[in-house]
Amino acid sequence: MELFVSALVTYLVVIDPPGCVPIFASLTEGAPEAHRRQMAIRSVIVAAGILLFFALAIVITSVTLYRFTRCIRSTLLVVVCSLVAVVWQLGLLPLLGYELDPYSVLVPFLIFAIGMSHGAQKMNGIMQDIGRGIHRVVAARFTFRRLFMAGLMALLCDAVGFAVLMIIKIDLNRY
Repeated sequence: MELFVSALVTYLVVIDPPGCVPIFASLTEGAPEAHRRQMAIRSVIVAAGILLFFALAIVITSVTLYRFTRCIRSTLLVVVCSLVAVVWQLGLLPLLGYELDPYSVLVPFLIFAIGMSHGAQKMNGIMQDIGRGIHRVVAARFTFRRLFMAGLMALLCDAVGFAVLMIIKIDLNRY
């Protein structure tokens, strides 16, 4: 539960609700009070839905990974590393001049899923080697070496896919 609260607080800090107040004020300037209230309520509902969905994704993937590994330490390690990747991604977006919009709000979920997938593959390899009687440190090294090229190729393909999404122009208001 402590990990969940920590991740939620980190996500809220990254989203920066107080920093969004001036943006909301400028976007609804001159609008009637009823319209401003309706937009504020709708924005809170959408943000809460996204956070709830992300929390649910964390819980489901954590439970699934724990049922697979039967090791709380391995599960927490994979989940924390995946969350760190999401926090880094959310922190790097503004530095690179990008921001989350309705189209790119799914990217943190994809980053989390990729991290969980790669972490589960690593844990599976380590557990198999340990089951064969190999020392855990040696098992970790062997697993890293075995999965390095496959993991590198998968990450390069992911990077190309994200680059294509950044390059092409998608008009969200077209339809």
